[in-house]
Amino acid sequence: EDPWITLRDHSTSVRAGEVLYGGNKFGNIHASNVVAVNNGANVWIRLTDHGEKVKERCEEAKKGMAGWQLVRHVPAGHVWHPATDKLMGSDVYGKESHDEAAPAWSIRFENINYDEFMFATGDCQKWLVAKKDAVFGWYSNNPRDIVESSISNKPYKARWYRRANNKEDPWISITDHSAAVHAGEIVYGANSFGNVHASNVVAVHNGADVYVRLSPDGAAAEAKCNKMHDGWSLVRHVPPGLSWHPAEDQLIGAEVYGPAGDADKAWTVRWDQRDYDEFIFSTGDCQKWLMTKKSQVFGWYSNTDRQIEASSLSDRPYEARWYRRANNKEDPWITLRDHSESVRDGEVMYGEDKFGNIHASNVLPIHNGADVWMRLSEEGRKQQEGCLAAREGRDGWQLVRRVGPGHMWHPATDQLIGSDVYGSPEGFNSTKAWSVPFNTLDYDEFMFATGDCLKWLITKKDTVFAWYSNGHRTIESSSASDQPYQARWYRRTNN
Repeated sequence: EDPWITLRDHSTSVRAGEVLYGGNKFGNIHASNVVAVNNGANVWIRLTDHGEKVKERCEEAKKGMAGWQLVRHVPAGHVWHPATDKLMGSDVYGKESHDEAAPAWSIRFENINYDEFMFATGDCQKWLVAKKDAVFGWYSNNPRDIVESSISNKPYKARWYRRANNKEDPWISITDHSAAVHAGEIVYGANSFGNVHASNVVAVHNGADVYVRLSPDGAAAEAKCNKMHDGWSLVRHVPPGLSWHPAEDQLIGAEVYGPAGDADKAWTVRWDQRDYDEFIFSTGDCQKWLMTKKSQVFGWYSNTDRQIEASSLSDRPYEARWYRRANNKEDPWITLRDHSESVRDGEVMYGEDKFGNIHASNVLPIHNGADVWMRLSEEGRKQQEGCLAAREGRDGWQLVRRVGPGHMWHPATDQLIGSDVYGSPEGFNSTKAWSVPFNTLDYDEFMFATGDCLKWLITKKDTVFAWYSNGHRTIESSSASDQPYQARWYRRTNN
C-alpha cells in the first residue's frame, strides 16, 4: 500500500484525514477520513522551470551536441549496467540504440579519444560531468572531482568507489556514496548490481546513460601537443596496457625491438647515434605531455628536481622530482609532477622494464599508451656550429680518435701524445673505439667534442700538454662560449 504521502506525520494525518496518497486499494480510516469526504484524490505531475533548466546540459548530450557521444545504456529497471570493465570501454554487448526503452547495450569506447564523462539518468534529471582522470585510478570512498552536475554548476568533490576486485565498481554518484545510495543519486554502477543502489534511480528515472567527449580544453591540449610534434621524431612507443616500455637502456636509445610504427605493439628504434637535445614524453591521446632537455634526463639521481621546459600543466619551465638510478631497471621515471603524487594521479610519462602496478594502470590503458619523441632544437643546432666543420672534414680538421656510445672512455693511455693505435678507423659515428697515430702529424690545435657535436671545445696543443693538477688551462672557444676562458683540468704523470 506504500507509499503513504501525508500533510503531517503519518499517525497524526491518518486520524485527521490528511493522508493524500496510498496504494493497493487500502481502506480503513486511512481512506474513509479522506477519499470519501473530499471527493476522492488525484495525482498530478509537472516539470518546473528549475527542472527544465537542470535538464539542459544533459539534453545537449542526448542530442549529440557539444561533442558528446552515447556509449553505454541501461533501461529502466532494478539493476545497473551489465558491464564489468571498470568503465575502461572494452565491454561490448547488446545493440546500440537511442531508444530509451532499448535493452542494455555498450559499444567499445576504449579506442575513442576523450577526456570527459557524463553520467546521466534517462530522464536527464540527475547527471554529472567528470574528467576521465577523476573516474580512473583505484580508490575506496575517496573524494573525486566533479566538474558540474544537476545540483551544482561549479566544481566540487564527492566520495566514490573504484576497487580492483569489486565487479560492481565504479560507483559514481552526485553526492558522497553512502548518502547517494539512499537519496537516489547514484549515476553509475556495474555488474547488474541491484538493491536500492539501482531501484532508487534506474527504476525511477528511466534508466541511465554514459556519454564521453573530448572537451574544448582537451581538444586544445591535443592540438597543441600534435603541433609540437612537428619536427620531432617518434622513437619509442608502448600501447595501452598494464606495463611500461620493455626497454632497459635507461633512455640511452641503444635498444631495438618491435615493428616501428605499429600502434598496437611496443617498439623502439635506435637513437643513441642521432643528434638531439630535447625529449617530449606524451600519452598516446596527447592529453598529457612534457618537454625536457636531454641533459635533464641523463645523469644519476633519486627523487631529485629536474627541469621541465613546458608541459600539459604549464607553458613555463618548472621542476619535478624524478628517478634515474644506476641499478633500477625500471628507471628513469619521468613525471609531470613529483614522482609520488604523479604515480597516484596518473601523471607518469615514462618507465621501463615492463613495470606495472598503478605506475602503468593509472596512465597507459586510460590514455592510449605512451610515446617518446626527440629532436635537435634550434638552440642545439647553434651549439653544434663550431663542431660541425670538424665533423664534416672542413677547416683543416682531421678526426684521429673516437670512442662510441657506452659507459667507458677511450682505451688510450698515451696521455694524448698520439702514439696509441687501435681499432679500425670508421668515422665519427663508429660504435667502436679506434685511434690512428697522430704524434708525427703537424698540428697546433685540438677539438674535443661529443659525437652529437652538442658539447665541444677548441684549445691549443700547448695548453693540453705539460703537467698540471686541477690547474687553469685556456679554452679558445666552445659550445658554451665563443670567447676564450679558462677551466681547471688534470694531466698528471702517473694517472
